[in-house]
Amino acid sequence: MRALLRTFSWQELRHHPWRSAAAVAAVMLGVALAFAVHVINTSALDEFSQAVRAVNGQPDLELRAMQGPLPEALYGPLARTPGVERASP
Repeated sequence: MRALLRTFSWQELRHHPWRSAAAVAAVMLGVALAFAVHVINTSALDEFSQAVRAVNGQPDLELRAMQGPLPEALYGPLARTPGVERASP
């Protein structure tokens, strides 16, 4: 395998270094573009899902007790926690 690489690839690199560099750069840009499209698509789907949940009135977070009902005494401190915009029992 090394002999094939040394025979063909090294000679091509030596004779046409700019062509090889351009090919490597094109592959790198293609991979970066595909990754960027994936990230944008994921972000758009997350935003759409969040909008649908908001329109349907579904909460972003629910707090439930593991056994039995949640004590009412916890509601006040949880509602005053920084970052909690609205809380309902």
